[in-house]
Amino acid sequence: MIVFFRNVLASTRYDDIVDFVEPALKGGLLRKSGRIERVQMLIIKDPSRQKLEYHALVRVESDEIAGKAIKKLNKHPLLGRKVEVREYVQRRWQNDRREHPMPHNYVLPCERKKDRRRDDLEKVIVDHDSHGQFKYTFL
Repeated sequence: MIVFFRNVLASTRYDDIVDFVEPALKGGLLRKSGRIERVQMLIIKDPSRQKLEYHALVRVESDEIAGKAIKKLNKHPLLGRKVEVREYVQRRWQNDRREHPMPHNYVLPCERKKDRRRDDLEKVIVDHDSHGQFKYTFL
């Protein structure tokens, strides 16, 4: 499972994230421990507001352990700032209503008046390898 950390500080390093997450993944005597498989930073530039957003993505080995870690870490401070922690869900074209509209007689109970997606964003994924080097992927 991928765990999403929303609005981390720009100065957040790989070690800061690992030090924050690892205690939540530890098991007890009879409980299984989780393991961090990958850490990435997601940098989003919003050209309309001239603002950068920094988020962290952490892939955890066991979904069960990742779910428990989300509950433990949500709203806890990372480098002095409380971060929102949740499961990262990737959108797929198969479940996008813009690509596959509902039948004309189907009415959603609380349909939005406008789309909240921000399509004009520039995204960069920063990977951390075992040597501490950065690898940038532009989306």
